[in-house]
Amino acid sequence: MSSSNSAASPPSYSFKAVSDDSAVELFLIDARMQLVARGRRELITEQPIGVYTLKLRAGPTSREEVILLDRNMTYPVEPLRFASAVPLNATSETHEYQQAAAKDLSRKVNVELGKGASIFVFARDWTPDNGKVRSGHHPAEGLTLCSEQGVKLVDFQTQSVTDMSGDPWAACRVSVNPGLYRLAVRVATGEYFEMTLTALPGYFLKVFLVQRDESASGRGRHPDLARASVLMSRHEEFDKDSEESRIAEMAKLALVDRRRVYGTEMNRFLTKKAENPMLGILGGHLLLLEKEVDTALLRTVVQNLRKILPTPHPDVEALALAAGMVTAHRFTMPPMLRASWQIVLNHSVHQPELVPIGSLAASLATLITQQDPWLIWCRPGAKRQIDQRQRGIANFIKEQLEPSLVQLMSKMILSKAPKRVPALDKLMGELNLPPSTVAHLVEKFLHHTKSAVPKTVSDEKAPVKRTVAGRAAVRKQTPPKRAK
Repeated sequence: MSSSNSAASPPSYSFKAVSDDSAVELFLIDARMQLVARGRRELITEQPIGVYTLKLRAGPTSREEVILLDRNMTYPVEPLRFASAVPLNATSETHEYQQAAAKDLSRKVNVELGKGASIFVFARDWTPDNGKVRSGHHPAEGLTLCSEQGVKLVDFQTQSVTDMSGDPWAACRVSVNPGLYRLAVRVATGEYFEMTLTALPGYFLKVFLVQRDESASGRGRHPDLARASVLMSRHEEFDKDSEESRIAEMAKLALVDRRRVYGTEMNRFLTKKAENPMLGILGGHLLLLEKEVDTALLRTVVQNLRKILPTPHPDVEALALAAGMVTAHRFTMPPMLRASWQIVLNHSVHQPELVPIGSLAASLATLITQQDPWLIWCRPGAKRQIDQRQRGIANFIKEQLEPSLVQLMSKMILSKAPKRVPALDKLMGELNLPPSTVAHLVEKFLHHTKSAVPKTVSDEKAPVKRTVAGRAAVRKQTPPKRAK
């Protein structure tokens, strides 16, 4: 017999939220702050009558809207504008005149240095709500393109097409030979911040930069490499409505936030790689954020990227290492992404040849900043600053190891078939440096150690010293993390 006091179940209604933006995530939250449904681009659910919060998220940008669900409802979602260095439609920091300039000038070569590949750089300023324009500041001030060896090839401040009216912009397309290049920014303190650009035959590399104001730290106002957007496409013309470019920006932001993605979102990242291979690279790294990595899928991504790219790409080969695949690539130059570099470091402990001794990558390893997603290194204004930083790391090595192991370390690293000593491998991991860099520091600063190298060293009982001062020294020498 049913109780007359029992309450009837509240009515339920269907709810459908639809967005035209494939980059937007949708979350439906009930009055108890519990997540009851989620989706990307489209959310379909059935819920009891009540008041709900619909949360929209695209990268670091979010918006919340209150919904009274008292009938079957289809709810249209307005585009969510997020900040991007690329002047795309439906983003929060763009002007139509900058979009038009990027489209027009991406088709015209300004500087010819070679043939087979192209690098288009568009640096711009932006002020909110057409506020006070920063008159007189050149958006490409201090920005240069350098060869792999560091030779300056293009001065974007003097060689770009520039418009200083409104929010100023500077654009320059450079025809280059396929290969590795360095994009460098010289700040007011004399320091250089640099990152790798990989130019491939048959693809157009497009780099977009907004400004960073570090006047308080003495570095002034300059193009911001940390917020740079790098697109790779078979089409030379910039498209402000490109879905691939918008998805690439979402993938980049997800990697910066170390945000795991799921299902249809990941498929969109990976299926667009032919049009923009950076999507495949970024998608591969997002796969590695999963609690259980789908290694088979990662291998497929690497295989497909290797097929569509005409020459080896350092970041693709780093993903190959993460997938347990064989690579003949040697990282003489750092890859474009810091996540790629971390993979190389992890594998170089047991494969020292990945980062060759004397290579640019080995020499830059002590100068890398703690930023994402791009691998950015700081080249101090004076050589003595580099030596001081490297000496601090060398002293840390000396304080951690017995003198005999200091000498053994260099010899083992240089050996073509090094014997594995767990104590040394562990220290390599703590230093987060390639063995070739460690060997260089030992030879440069610690070669005066007189202790004889023992004929045999026990793998399990290798003496290691641990000091608080030593760890403090290496932390002090690590480049500080700059705010994104």
